[in-house]
Amino acid sequence: MSPSQYSFPADTRLQQPSSKAVVIIALILMLATMSIAGSFLIPVTLAFLLFFVFARLRRALARRGAPAALVAGVIVFGLGVVMVIILVSIAAPATTLLGKIPEISGRLQDKVEGLRGSFSILDAALASFRGTVDPESALVGSSAFIALVTSMPEVLGQVFFVLCLLFFLILCGDLLYLKIVQSFDTIGDKRAAYKALRNIEDSLGQYLGTITLINAGLGLAIGLAMWALGMPSPALFGLIGFLFNFVPYIGAIAGAAIATFVALMGFPGVGFPLLVGGAYLALTAVEGQFITPIYVSRRLQMNPVVVFTAIALGAYLWSIVGMVVAVPLLVVMGVIADHVPSLFKFGNFLSGEAPPVLSEDDPPAEPQSTPDDTSSKAVS
Repeated sequence: MSPSQYSFPADTRLQQPSSKAVVIIALILMLATMSIAGSFLIPVTLAFLLFFVFARLRRALARRGAPAALVAGVIVFGLGVVMVIILVSIAAPATTLLGKIPEISGRLQDKVEGLRGSFSILDAALASFRGTVDPESALVGSSAFIALVTSMPEVLGQVFFVLCLLFFLILCGDLLYLKIVQSFDTIGDKRAAYKALRNIEDSLGQYLGTITLINAGLGLAIGLAMWALGMPSPALFGLIGFLFNFVPYIGAIAGAAIATFVALMGFPGVGFPLLVGGAYLALTAVEGQFITPIYVSRRLQMNPVVVFTAIALGAYLWSIVGMVVAVPLLVVMGVIADHVPSLFKFGNFLSGEAPPVLSEDDPPAEPQSTPDDTSSKAVS
């Protein structure tokens, strides 16, 4: 990421120790607020991210004379249909899996029994596992299903809130931009604010659009691989690959673990399940190491350490949703850092640009002389 030519003026007050302490305290309070008010902030954050993603489409349709209300309605309705399709595709297999928890427990115990002869260290684990499997385990599936059903109203309420807020954001997008720009005093600040908003649109649209297409291709490849290996419901594994890959690193591991577990429960031995998990990881590795770096702009590539830490923090604060929105929020933070001089170094830390290659034979760079050093030499 590189600093924008339209930037806010530098504020030297942020360099003072007292100001840095205030910033640290503000960050701690912000994280605490995000954790406490997660039920409200999660749908608000999702709605604003989706608004920036669809802002370019909204503007393009508005230039062709499409009413703002019609554009907002079509986008929200389309998102609602996609969500319903995904939920319906996942609900039936998930319900079936919850109902088979006692059967899965028995199969897992049989697998462990079969491995006892080769791994005697599992004896203690098997003994403790036997203690956890009792006749009441048949109630686990029903209780898990009840917990899933009881949580649905809250989830559906948040989804409805996201769609409603997104509708009004798209409907009043120009007014929202105008109010944000008007909150600044000077012409330069207004120009920098508007340019930052447009850059957020471009960056989020480019990132999420490209990642969505790549994940769709990955999901198709995973589905075909699972079909070729004879796994049940290969389309479901393709959908899992598509959705889980929106969470870098962790999503691939979780998807491979699910595929391996299902293969372990449905096929004898452990060689085939390991083959299934290895095929899943191999496809995600090809996507992550070759395809994504080629098609995602270098300007949008992030520091892997920062990405992994942000995903972990998002999971701690907002669970699964936090893991999904972590990288888009990093993209937004990077764009803002490009327009605020005091955050240029922070933006450079977020970026994933490769460092210059330095040879051991290269001489160390000489320190540049400052005006004070030059004047002191002249006096001497």
